[in-house]
Amino acid sequence: MTRGLSDVMVIETEPAGAQVTTSKGHTCSTPCVFSVSRKSEFDVDITLEGYRDVRVHVSPRITSKATAALAGNLYTGLVVGAGIDAGTGAILDLYPNPLRVTMREK
Repeated sequence: MTRGLSDVMVIETEPAGAQVTTSKGHTCSTPCVFSVSRKSEFDVDITLEGYRDVRVHVSPRITSKATAALAGNLYTGLVVGAGIDAGTGAILDLYPNPLRVTMREK
């Protein structure tokens, strides 16, 4: 129970100012950030006039940072907390995050 259920998704492009739309309904202009469930799996579509469109798939993964948090729960005797983190997705991180994209001209 050391991590929350949501993660902050960071999207950056070079050049900045690209339009972002996700399959979860988020929209923004780069650089941008938004909160999303750690259990989320979604596509990110990035468009900018004069550049090729980009689609990136984002998915949850267990990372070393999450593993350390889970181990911390177990070390301190919080087996219930470790179980909750595993069940709720709190041990997951979104990948790739941050999402950094260099736009390519058409």
